[in-house]
This record gives sequence, structure tokens and C-alpha cells, in this order.
Amino acid sequence: MKFKLVFLTFCLGCKVILAHADPHDVIHALTHQLEHAEKKDKAELYFKRAAEYRASGKLAKAKSDLLTFTKLKPNDHNGWLELSRGEEEDDDRFLYLTKSFDLAVTDRERAMSHFGLAKHYYVISDYQNSLRNCESAIKIEHKKQIAPLLLKSHLLWKLGELDKRVEFLTDAKKVNPSIVLENNWIEAMIDADKGVELKGLIEKGIQESRFKSSWQIRAALCAPDHSEEAKVLAIRAITEINKRLDMKRPDITLLMDLARAFAIIEEYEKSLAYLKLVKAGPHDLWTMNELESKTQDPR
Repeated sequence: MKFKLVFLTFCLGCKVILAHADPHDVIHALTHQLEHAEKKDKAELYFKRAAEYRASGKLAKAKSDLLTFTKLKPNDHNGWLELSRGEEEDDDRFLYLTKSFDLAVTDRERAMSHFGLAKHYYVISDYQNSLRNCESAIKIEHKKQIAPLLLKSHLLWKLGELDKRVEFLTDAKKVNPSIVLENNWIEAMIDADKGVELKGLIEKGIQESRFKSSWQIRAALCAPDHSEEAKVLAIRAITEINKRLDMKRPDITLLMDLARAFAIIEEYEKSLAYLKLVKAGPHDLWTMNELESKTQDPR
């Protein structure tokens, strides 16, 4: 994304930031520069420091610096877009996104604002408006950005359009060969009860993959619910994952797989425990929404 490139450019332009071992050291250096900078240079420094505050978890200070940046550069699209990312108040977030959209000049900027609006509408449970903005972002960028594709996939799942979701992903992965998109298509096929069509692909994955657990879970999900076959496959997946999982530095994907696998064998307390660990790490709302739905105790 452009704002990420902007952050990177700023960082590379500052000798102190090249050291970048500790965000707190960088914040201190930027604060010192702000105290001595000319007015024309301050906006850039506030933008840099906001990135460092956010990286160190100081979100209120990041917002304060971004608000200062937008006062100094009120016509900067990226400033308003970045400000919207950390905003918890729905009305303020919508205001910032609207400003970013109005200031967008390039197709990339317009797509980023549409995607920001799609995420905003998702947060307030307006899924139709979320879908419309998501589709606008996808259309502008010709299916080349993965995040809007994944959000649209989730929205179609959320709206119960399971066959339409498969059709959309089948078309999208012809343009975007991302392995993430391929995995999402496999999930969509399973959700749409088209697992029989995946039999050869899953069997090949189990036989040839270095790490078989994901494929074993997929095979279990394609087997009849509560069947012995499904449970055996899930237990095999759990056994393999436990050999690879380092709980001091847990891999989020492995934790998600464990939550799914324990739900398959109906050990919902363990599934919930791993779900909570996933929530404690970096995740997006829509991925978590699906995972929670697919691992909850049906009773």
C-alpha cells in the first residue's frame, strides 16, 4: 500500500532510523528533530513519529501526531486514510475515510479509500455497503490486490452466497495466483459442500506436502460430520501440529488449525482456548468471525 511505502521512504531518509533497533529510540530521535525542525519539515516528521508510536502500541499518541499532520497538510490523502486506520469511533472513522476519498487522485488512492470504507461498513455490520465498496476497490485494481479479494470472499460467506463465493474465487485466482487466495478457494469449496471435487487435490496434498496437517484438516472437513474418519484425520493433524508448535512464539496459522481440529473432534473447550490465543495475536475481524463460527459448540 502507498502509505506503507511512504513510511518506508521516510524511514530510509533518516540516518537515525536506519538503526531502528528500538521504536522508543526512534521516537526520541524524531521528537528531538521536531524541536529543531523548520515549519515546512514538521509534517513529515509527525507522520514518521505516528508510525513509530503505532508500532510501539501507543495508539493515542499516534492519532495525535496524525491529527497534527492533517492540520499541516489538510489535502494529503494518505494522512486521512492513515488516521482512519486507528480510529475506534465509527463517526470519526467515516469522516476521515470520506476525506481521504474526496482527496484521492490516483486509481490506487481511490481503491485504498474504497477498501477502507468497506472495512468501516463491515465493522458497523452494514455488509451490503461493505460489499459494494469492496467490489469497487477490486474493479479499480483489476483483482491484483489480495486483501479486497479476501474481504469480498468473506462477505459472500457472511451473506450466505456460498456458490457465488466459489464462482468469484475461481475467477479471481485466474488473475491473482496467490497461495492465500488458493487456500481461500479450497475453504469456499468445502463450505459450499463441494468437497468431493477436492478429493484428488487433498489426497495429493496429504501425500506430498512437507506439513500435512492443513490437508488432513481439509480432508476431515470433507468427511461426514462427527464421523470416525473425520476424527482420525483431525487427531493426526493435531499430533503433527504439536510437534511443530512453539508456544513461546506460536504461529497464528497453527493455532487456527488447532482450533478447527479440536472442534472437529468435539473438544470445544480446547478449541476455544486456542481461539483465544489467536485473538491475542494479529488478526482481521473477518477471519476471526469465520473461525469463531466454524469452531463453536453447536449445542
